[in-house]
Amino acid sequence: MVFSSPIFLFAFLPVFLLVYYLTPFRGRSYIILGASYLFYAWWRPDYLLLFVALTSWNYFLGMQIAHKSQATARRWLQLGVVSNVATLCYFKYTNFGITNLNVILESMGSKPMPLAEIILPIGISFYLFHCISYLVDIYRKDAQPVRRFADFAAFIALFPQLVAGPILRYKDLDPQFHAREH
Repeated sequence: MVFSSPIFLFAFLPVFLLVYYLTPFRGRSYIILGASYLFYAWWRPDYLLLFVALTSWNYFLGMQIAHKSQATARRWLQLGVVSNVATLCYFKYTNFGITNLNVILESMGSKPMPLAEIILPIGISFYLFHCISYLVDIYRKDAQPVRRFADFAAFIALFPQLVAGPILRYKDLDPQFHAREH
């Protein structure tokens, strides 16, 4: 779904806003999350499973960072950063690496490797950098870890910024999970 499409402007957005403002405060993160996942799944429902898995993984990492000693928390943070960057590299650079390797193989007279059939998920860079931002904020104790999974998932998957950014710092949005003004 594209922000300028009629389905978004005249159906998705008005329905989202109506449901959001009719929902009590405690349920609004669920509305944001549901709308964000629907917005994303509109393009590729199969990649929604990837995003749910990445969200769950980073929520778990955040809890580990928050409840461990500084030295142990640092290792959990390192694992989080490495796993998120590795995921991003897989989707963005696998075929780049294979292409360059094929140049070398072909120059040596070897048969080239086939390119992987990898489609880059829309917004994965923003998604993963949001996750890293959250983990760093928790590690630095700039913010407390989110209590509810739905709040964390809504922060990570927020559809208006998922595709085009900006990358938000969790510490700046943390208070809005407790009270919001519009």
